[in-house]
Amino acid sequence: MSTLITRRSLAFFISILLLFATTNCKKGGESSAQAGEYHRSPAVAGQFYPNDGQKLEEMVRGFLDNAKEVEIPYGKLQAIVVPHAGLIYSGQVAAYAYSLLRNKRVETVIMVGPSHYVRLPGASVYAKGEFETPLGNVPVDSELAQAIIKQDRELFSFNPRDQAREHSLEVQLPFLQVVLPDCSIVPIMMGPQDSATVRRVADAITKVLQESDKRVLLLASTDWSHHHPRAEARRLDEEGIATITMLNPAKLLYKLRYKKTEACGGGPVAAVLMTALKLGTDWAKVVRYGDSGDVSGDISAVVGYASIAIGTTKEIDVPLNVEKPQSELSTKERRRLLEIARTSIDGFLRHGEEPSFDVSERKLTELGAAFVTLEKNGRLRGCIGYTTPERPLYQTVSECAIMAATQDRRFPRLTQDELQEIQIEISVLSPFKKVDSIDEIVVGLHGLYLKKGERRGLLLPQVATDWKWNRREFLENVCRKSGLPIDAWKEDAEIYVFSAEIFREGEE
Repeated sequence: MSTLITRRSLAFFISILLLFATTNCKKGGESSAQAGEYHRSPAVAGQFYPNDGQKLEEMVRGFLDNAKEVEIPYGKLQAIVVPHAGLIYSGQVAAYAYSLLRNKRVETVIMVGPSHYVRLPGASVYAKGEFETPLGNVPVDSELAQAIIKQDRELFSFNPRDQAREHSLEVQLPFLQVVLPDCSIVPIMMGPQDSATVRRVADAITKVLQESDKRVLLLASTDWSHHHPRAEARRLDEEGIATITMLNPAKLLYKLRYKKTEACGGGPVAAVLMTALKLGTDWAKVVRYGDSGDVSGDISAVVGYASIAIGTTKEIDVPLNVEKPQSELSTKERRRLLEIARTSIDGFLRHGEEPSFDVSERKLTELGAAFVTLEKNGRLRGCIGYTTPERPLYQTVSECAIMAATQDRRFPRLTQDELQEIQIEISVLSPFKKVDSIDEIVVGLHGLYLKKGERRGLLLPQVATDWKWNRREFLENVCRKSGLPIDAWKEDAEIYVFSAEIFREGEE
């Protein structure tokens, strides 16, 4: 009897311990068994890419090192379209898109790809946990993932088994781990790729991003034509890729439906492009195209691959190693400088001398470098400035305004009658900084100053954005401004960048 009581007591004691142990696990989050459900192990390591971490990293970095001379329009990169075949075949093409992400400010990548193995009624969102590769684990941005699911619970679901075998998103991770080592992901896998599903996916992602302040990149995963002779494959691929560069996702879906093009991830591409358009996209550019025959040598039946960049000129993509300057002047101080500029021109045209001003604002009395630009009916009418701070800022602006109106040799002297048609813009310059690499130049943020031999040339930041130049075009034009060949920047040239606080009449 005593033995039975002892066993019962021991069993009761053990059950109490187990109860407390279970309670403590849940209090801190999922139990270890539950957490394991949300750890997505590699499905295609050793098949689509090396299973050894060192070899995989060497492969990825080799592809990235070979992806040189990639130029895209200025502004902010919002999305990329990349292939998803085995890296030995499509990795070099993909690297041209991923090379654009180096040193970018990206917190989360929303990845949208097709389902190759599971028939889904809607779309699968991996809403928590992490994805593993031989390079380590990539965390899921649970906040954004669950927010997307909440937008359309009839369409989106979270079942870890849905994505357990899929390669279209997994093969992107090694590149992301190298170029964006601290980013998180939201993996979305689409089943149906009809226009209604595409719109619902795009609407949900758009609504979430419009309410989020996270720095997010969109990614669409697709291969293009499958197993056609190279000439036929390229014709089919060009039909579909052209709809992206034309920013026309509806036309892409139309061409896919009627077999005028092929893309296993055409729906994800259309959904990402629709989302990007709603967020301000105004350009798309193919940065690399190729096919499996480039590697295998067999062009009788190839698979097409493309890397495409998608972005907007309405925002600036400021790299991690560049600090975006904060506004130094108040609205009142800006208005005062614009008033000084106009009064200076008017006074000089009337009386032939520079007016005097009683200025009490401290920042305006400090030494400052600036340019004054005059425009008439939206066209340049004069621009002169000082690149070094040699006099108080208000005096610099006054003198430059008069010289822009009367001494810019490209234009006749401004008349008193014209002055009322002139809009004045002022650019207050930061100190110059010499760059060691052109990668440090941010179009839309920086102006350029180039020195080579006895030649000098300067272009203000807004010149590049007004003409929609990319970095290379900006460099070529500052060489032209210096009276040098357009490729003179490549050798023995000193290149400096500067930022400018730019404001004009009629703006608050």
